[in-house]
Amino acid sequence: MSTWVDCQTLELNLDLPLAERYLPHQSVLRAAADDLLVAMKKELPNGLERLAHLIDLRTLGKFRGEAKAQARVMGGDWRDLMIAGAAYDLTLAYFGCSTIAAATEDGPVLARNMDWWPERPLARHSYQFRSLRRGAAVTTIAGWPGALGLVTGMSAKGFALAMNAVGDGVGLHRMGYPVMLHLRRVVDECQSFDDAVKRVASQALAAPCLVTIVGTRNHQRVCIERMPTTANLRWAEGDAPLLTTNHFRYEERTNQLGGDALQSTSCGRLRGMEDLLPTSASALSDEHLLFVLSDQRVKLGITAQHIVMRPRENRMRLCVPAALAGLQEP
Repeated sequence: MSTWVDCQTLELNLDLPLAERYLPHQSVLRAAADDLLVAMKKELPNGLERLAHLIDLRTLGKFRGEAKAQARVMGGDWRDLMIAGAAYDLTLAYFGCSTIAAATEDGPVLARNMDWWPERPLARHSYQFRSLRRGAAVTTIAGWPGALGLVTGMSAKGFALAMNAVGDGVGLHRMGYPVMLHLRRVVDECQSFDDAVKRVASQALAAPCLVTIVGTRNHQRVCIERMPTTANLRWAEGDAPLLTTNHFRYEERTNQLGGDALQSTSCGRLRGMEDLLPTSASALSDEHLLFVLSDQRVKLGITAQHIVMRPRENRMRLCVPAALAGLQEP
């Protein structure tokens, strides 16, 4: 019996006005508002009421319309969604993630665990959000209702990306762009793998992060190790898997992670993936990758999603641990 459960896909018709785009999924969004968003709000620091307007100013109002459209359907406050869009920058210690960028006989694959909070309600409300234009998928995001930014996404322009948490000992860069919202811009706007790499590497960000990007060819696999204002690019070596957990690896830089528990498991999860993966390009099924991601050496207690993305096929598979979905004893 598998330990993961496949998630549903929600389609968003980009040919509709923004105010109508979320109406077909009103019941799903309302349920998440009463469960997931309430739980997320409890975990955020107090006194953030004014922050929504600062985020709106920093992003030049780019996400305001979508925040209001979702909030209207969910019966909530659009400002709460704006604050949630900066959750990574505000609460770095809650996040982890383990990511694989593998070369295969069918082109590169990006597979990852999303170690996120609050893991149980997040798993219950995880969906693939597939945005369609004239009936064709242009972006696919592994997300949840109310999310404006992203940590895992794919573009029909031929690339996919995944973000992992990391600390640099410096903390929040107040003039930087919120990380999750910038990655949403990259998936929505970039026209190619090279364009996505450039945009992720060059934008000043509010917090450090590790962003793995893969294209449609096996040599197009890179982890961009971001500090708020600088970047190092760590490319895959030949056909060997490019692996990322929660520490800088470019020149084996030392660092302080935003959370002792995650720091203590980062190298162990890396070794677990190394042991379970082939060292050269081969056939890698979704099930094989999900088996690796769900192994006890790789999976954490806060692992809320397992994702496999194949940009050459423009195909994503999103699963959640069966125990968090209530289908298996924890």
